[in-house]
Amino acid sequence: MTDKNALLFLVLLLGLGACSHEETRAVQEKTYSASTQKEFEAIEKGDVKQSIPPAHDIRQTKKTTQAPLPRKTEVPAKPLEQTKISSDDLSSRAQERLQEINQNLAFYCMKHRNSFASEEKCLQFTKKILKSCEQKHKLINTVMVNCIKDQLKKRR
Repeated sequence: MTDKNALLFLVLLLGLGACSHEETRAVQEKTYSASTQKEFEAIEKGDVKQSIPPAHDIRQTKKTTQAPLPRKTEVPAKPLEQTKISSDDLSSRAQERLQEINQNLAFYCMKHRNSFASEEKCLQFTKKILKSCEQKHKLINTVMVNCIKDQLKKRR
């Protein structure tokens, strides 16, 4: 049995040795087309055409970018008519309150734009509220601002 084992071991070693041998191929010199070969020779001689811009020119050239997608532009709300009091005669606090009133009315129309048939309907609605609060409160003060806010909350 030892002879059979030794013979089997020897055959196994020869088989593994034969499989692990790497074939070497002859190194072939690369061949290029005639035009490419001429370009290589021109590069070696230094007769390169200056068709390629220097690196600093590449950075300065414009890159092609995609055209930006058109954005949906919202039509700005038309400014509400100012109250009957001219803004020149108002104190700074009254002007701030008047601005707050206009902002509240404009915000209401933006928030509830789907509730009205058109923007004009919303403006008419807010003007009615403004006039009713002006009749109740002659002065532009915090009470008038609160009146408008309360009326807007009650209506919708």
